[in-house]
Amino acid sequence: SQETGAAVGEGPLSAKSSSQREPSFDNSTPGVLGESGFGVTFPNFIVDVQRDDKGDYTEAIQFQCLERGGVRIFEGINFLSRSPSMTEAQLSAMHARATSAGMDPYGSTPDQMHLVPHTEPGTPDIENSWQRLWRGIGFDKLLSLVESSTHSAFEDTSNPLQ
Repeated sequence: SQETGAAVGEGPLSAKSSSQREPSFDNSTPGVLGESGFGVTFPNFIVDVQRDDKGDYTEAIQFQCLERGGVRIFEGINFLSRSPSMTEAQLSAMHARATSAGMDPYGSTPDQMHLVPHTEPGTPDIENSWQRLWRGIGFDKLLSLVESSTHSAFEDTSNPLQ
């Protein structure tokens, strides 16, 4: 089986990172969430969802595309699953649904995507000399400050979903 996932904190099926804000919603654009990351808020389109027999979401496909001034500056595709591993058949089915949704020109084919490895539940946080160095010089605080300041400046002027 294949390990699957998306970037940390992205999407409706994953845990939110401590630096991310709540997604914003606009009822006039169903299926689109405004999500923050890397100092930018971008539209996050829910392209496909799968449910189990009880009606609970089990899988989702997301697409993000951000343009400014007519220039595409970011696009991303996330395949999300509640299962920590998937069979090749399950992963192939997600690729087929992405193809049906017209996402191949944006990078949804198997040769254009990569699997994000996950750690086993209960794995301790990484604690090594690099982690101590970054904390020692305050790099973690600097990143937090930069992210919070760019969110405010950018989102107040450019987020069509707020």
